[in-house]
Amino acid sequence: MYATATSRVRASTRCSGGPATPHVIIGESRYSKPVLDRLWSYEDSLTVGLRLGLLAFIETKASASNVDYPLDVALLGSGSNHVQEIQVNRDDGAPIDEARHHALSAAAASVAMLTEPMFKKLFALN
Repeated sequence: MYATATSRVRASTRCSGGPATPHVIIGESRYSKPVLDRLWSYEDSLTVGLRLGLLAFIETKASASNVDYPLDVALLGSGSNHVQEIQVNRDDGAPIDEARHHALSAAAASVAMLTEPMFKKLFALN
């Protein structure tokens, strides 16, 4: 689950953030933190943060066997007493997971083309 400075995840857990820490990760963070650190900045909207949080969750789910749907998302706006909640299930995340897979495959193909001359030199040394 991901929260921002203006959100509260649970009644007992208040999250705070600032320019250096625009997000709080509860639970498994080894895989999702790099996604958020690279793509989300403090100036980005909460909507962007939630989208990237979903992408980070999917990235974590791909690598950690103890992470899976459903993903519960709760928001408590600054100065509000009303919690807005949604639950993201496997069917909701499937198109995003597929887009992530295609984007990573395309990136791997680009890296292969860019590194081919370098690796040719390396293998020529043998």
